[in-house]
Amino acid sequence: MVLKIIITLFLMLLGTTKASAQIVGESEPNNTKDMAQLIQATKETAIQAATGSRTDQYVVMGSTSMKDIDWYKVYLSKGTQYVNCNDNDFNFWVYDEMDNNILYQSYTKAPFGSRVYPFEAYYSGYYYIKVQGTNSVSQNYKLGVGDHTYALAHCKIKFGSIKMSNKKDYVQEFNLSENNDIPKGTLVY
Repeated sequence: MVLKIIITLFLMLLGTTKASAQIVGESEPNNTKDMAQLIQATKETAIQAATGSRTDQYVVMGSTSMKDIDWYKVYLSKGTQYVNCNDNDFNFWVYDEMDNNILYQSYTKAPFGSRVYPFEAYYSGYYYIKVQGTNSVSQNYKLGVGDHTYALAHCKIKFGSIKMSNKKDYVQEFNLSENNDIPKGTLVY
């Protein structure tokens, strides 16, 4: 008897999905640092993404233009943090409490999914995110700040066949570390 082996892998890549995320709407006025809207940092884990429980993923949905600047205030732990961007194009800056510019980026809408920008939080405390549109007309944006967020994908990999005899259990080990079908940085479960 020949048994064809197909292993299904679920891949978790950096990025966001909408499933069960905590969506927060932009609240005006938030046009200056002093009026910054307080938001929560994303603390999503890979397990939460895999099980569909995204209760620790926080996404801000807002709208901005070249003349409308939006500010957010978020408490972050020391270490590598991420700004996750989606929807229409916009510019953003990350500042610490002393007004030091930690990061500036111009986000351009990704063809698929979101884009993630890492930065270093040098201390645990409050950081400020400034968002400004790139168009004279107001456009929507999505923004998340904090730990990784994850997107789920599905991949099937065929490994060929195994000849079975005597109806005994057969164990075959597979090393996927050199498999180019799995994107770099992927978590597999």
